[in-house]
Amino acid sequence: MASASADSPPVRVAYSAYGLLLAGTALWCAAIMAAPLFSTLDGGYAEAAGLLYSFFHPICHQLDSHSLHIGGAKLGVCTRCFSVYSGFLLGLLVYPAVRPLRATLLPHRFLLIGAAVPMVLDVGLSLLGLPAGTQVSRMLTGSVFGLTAPFFLVPAVIEGCAQLLASPPLITNRSHPHEGISDATET
Repeated sequence: MASASADSPPVRVAYSAYGLLLAGTALWCAAIMAAPLFSTLDGGYAEAAGLLYSFFHPICHQLDSHSLHIGGAKLGVCTRCFSVYSGFLLGLLVYPAVRPLRATLLPHRFLLIGAAVPMVLDVGLSLLGLPAGTQVSRMLTGSVFGLTAPFFLVPAVIEGCAQLLASPPLITNRSHPHEGISDATET
C-alpha cells in the first residue's frame, strides 16, 4: 500500500478534492437516473427529462436497445456509459479503504490499459458486426474500467489541486506586492 510522504498534498486539500470529486460523481450518476424518473412523472417534469437527455446526448448515443430502463424509460446514457460512471463512483467510495488520499504515486499504467482492453474489444467487435456487445458484456466491461479509473484520477486531481493552491497568484503588483493590482493612474 502506498503511503503519504513528507511532500504529499496537505490533508485539507486531499480531503476537499476527494470530497468534491465524490460529490460531483454522485450528482452525475443521479442526473443519469433522474432522466427516466422525470419522464415517468406527471406534471412539468417531461421538460426536465428532455433537458437531461439533451445534456447527455453529446457524450452518449443513448440507443434504447443498448440502455437500461427505469419505469419503461431509458437511462440518460447507455448501459456501458452508466456502468463506467457507476463503477467510477463505487471505485471512489472504496478508494480511501485501499489507498491513503495523500498518496500521489500512480499505479502502473498497464493496470488502466488492462481495464480498458475488454471494453475496447467489446466495442470493436460490435462495430465489426461480430456477435458481441450484450447488455451483460457492456455492463461488465464498463464497470471494470470505471472501478479502475479512480486509482489514476484521484491522485492526479489531488496533486493538481495542491499545486494550484500552492502556486503564487497569477496577477500581482510588483511595486506593492501586498496591495493587489495597482491603480493605472499611479506612476
